[in-house]
Amino acid sequence: MIAEQILDFDGLAVMDNGKLNIALRNLMRVLAADCHDRPGVDAARTCTITISAKPETDESGIAESVKYTVGFTSKIPKYLSREYQAAIRQNGFGFNVDFPDQLNAQPLPGMGRAGDDK
Repeated sequence: MIAEQILDFDGLAVMDNGKLNIALRNLMRVLAADCHDRPGVDAARTCTITISAKPETDESGIAESVKYTVGFTSKIPKYLSREYQAAIRQNGFGFNVDFPDQLNAQPLPGMGRAGDDK
């Protein structure tokens, strides 16, 4: 006798020797790691499960079975740096190495850059 189970969350957990469950857990780890690494980013992290089913019909056009796929996608907020400031130069942009967010900021006293002969 064929062992049959309803396709639901319980079924997904054991389907294909647990491979779908492992895929979901891996994506959830990515989302959790991003939340941990970037707690200041308020945007939502999402995981979407998509089940796509196509009916299989017999000669009389009756569908008694389907072919289906299960997909997982995740979305984390894009990585965006803080805002910097640069001068417009003929060959591109020039930025302040010591203070990339403040074009005209002077180095702190006694904090000469490495390699400077001060």
